[in-house]
Amino acid sequence: MENHHIKSDTFRKSAPIPAQIKHKWQEMVDVTAEILQIPFCLISEERDGIEPHIIRNKTSATTNALWEEVQQPYKEFISHVFDSGQSLILDDSSKDPFWTKNLPAPAPDVMSYNGHLLHWPDGKPFGTFSVFDRRARTYTPLQQQLIESFRDSLNKDLQIIHQTEELAEQTNAAGVCGEERLLAERESHDLYRQLEFRVAIEKELEKAVEQERFASRSKSDFLATMSHELRTPLNSIIGFSELIHNEAFGPLGKKCYRDYAADILAAGQHLLAVINDVLDVSKLETGEIELRETECDIQALSASCMKMVTARAVEKQLEISDITESQRNSARSDNGEAVRFPLLYADPIRIKQILINLLGNAVKFTPRQGKITLKRYLTARDQMVIEVADTGIGISPEDLPRVLEPFKQAKNILTREHEGTGLGLHIVKSMMELHGGNVELFSQLQKGTTVRLIFPAKRVLAPVKPLEPR
Repeated sequence: MENHHIKSDTFRKSAPIPAQIKHKWQEMVDVTAEILQIPFCLISEERDGIEPHIIRNKTSATTNALWEEVQQPYKEFISHVFDSGQSLILDDSSKDPFWTKNLPAPAPDVMSYNGHLLHWPDGKPFGTFSVFDRRARTYTPLQQQLIESFRDSLNKDLQIIHQTEELAEQTNAAGVCGEERLLAERESHDLYRQLEFRVAIEKELEKAVEQERFASRSKSDFLATMSHELRTPLNSIIGFSELIHNEAFGPLGKKCYRDYAADILAAGQHLLAVINDVLDVSKLETGEIELRETECDIQALSASCMKMVTARAVEKQLEISDITESQRNSARSDNGEAVRFPLLYADPIRIKQILINLLGNAVKFTPRQGKITLKRYLTARDQMVIEVADTGIGISPEDLPRVLEPFKQAKNILTREHEGTGLGLHIVKSMMELHGGNVELFSQLQKGTTVRLIFPAKRVLAPVKPLEPR
């Protein structure tokens, strides 16, 4: 694809951007790069027929050599923003068929880009506000909100510049003198005071964001230290109580001692699970969890997770089943062999954590002789869906939005005295967002709950080798 920009006559001819605004914009791109932990945040001012003027961050992660390497793909991305007139959000350009075909060589293997059009009040384009990285990157809803709020702030600055220029033209026009000139100058002065006030407010906001990041890092460090200090004795408690409960070195003498050891073991395992959940939430909030992605066989992962909850399901006399739509519909390859379910490009450890969490909840909240189903299928848009459904106690409509938030539980869950921190579904939702997917939750009281995990089509890979026919 040949690099091109909007025709020059569509640009608005204007005076240079005031120095105080450029200084503010420089601080904005520096802060954004620091908050998002990315090498590049840029404001690009497109100009008639010549190279754009670029304000880019000056943080330590950015080097001139790296900038030279990514400059050509960046130009293609901003051209696309101009041509379409819309934002462009790429989690991983190396997995997007359009960009793998159209990025000029040599292009980086992975390039995530999040770019937005900037425009004057009359709608004519000014430039772009962009963040991008060499790594694949999916921004959380809060991070995306921050990017878009900075974009809106830049557009408001352009509005003030435009109004100031109009007033300047009026004061210089013929016939404007005396009181009219004085009034125009006063309005111009008021606009600059508004701009200075906005700059001051946004600086305070940037300081607050930085303080919040520091506090979040401190909390994360504290929790990491405490988790280590708590895990060490807990592992000893769990290990020794298991030895005593199993009477590894001989009989205890009285049955009640064995029961006490079982209680200690169960309490220790529960406390360890709580500590792990709290630490995971802390890492998710600070963006410290990085995915280690590879090709995942979802059928094999599901079977492994089902085995881990089967014992508890059998104890409660639950019917538990594992269904793959392609198998149920007897999908066949060209030579008539049964085709396995497609692979998923994801972090297998995190996917397993998600499934164990959902299956564990289903077993916990489903009464005796209930039913649990894990199902996989592809949508018409080639998205991969994994569903965990149960016939459990369900969640009331008013509680549905709350259960995906951290430390929140449905009221009926609390009244039935089920143990838990209320972090499980929040962790599931956050892990799915890291994968660029989303979670849908459906539930009715006393009828059951269905949790639907939806992975984007770009993560769905070709099926593994067909199974041998039985």
